[in-house]
Amino acid sequence: MLPLRDENPHPPGFKPKLTIALIIMNVIVFGIEVAITGQFIEFSNREAMNMFLTWGAVPGCVTGQIDGVNTGMGIVNCPAIPELTLITSTFMHGGIMHLGGNMLFLWIFGDNIEAKFGR
Repeated sequence: MLPLRDENPHPPGFKPKLTIALIIMNVIVFGIEVAITGQFIEFSNREAMNMFLTWGAVPGCVTGQIDGVNTGMGIVNCPAIPELTLITSTFMHGGIMHLGGNMLFLWIFGDNIEAKFGR
């Protein structure tokens, strides 16, 4: 069962600008992922592995416990600023269904959060 909308009222003329901006940013980043990996449905090649380990949050890299990850296809070094991946990883998606599901829920519930914080 997928939600299509919620019933929370908003002030007249309210437009969820930040929610729309986040959705656009996520779609752009997904387009970059597709361009880098050449894959659309599921990212499973070497380029995808390198991309996700470079821009995704790898706990051992963020905490400084490891210097790189052995993927079985080679070693991917931790980024120079691993803390940055705590932000970049929030825009990474593992395929079109992952992106679609996340953006659906962001669209439905993001405006509620935006309205609650008084934007």
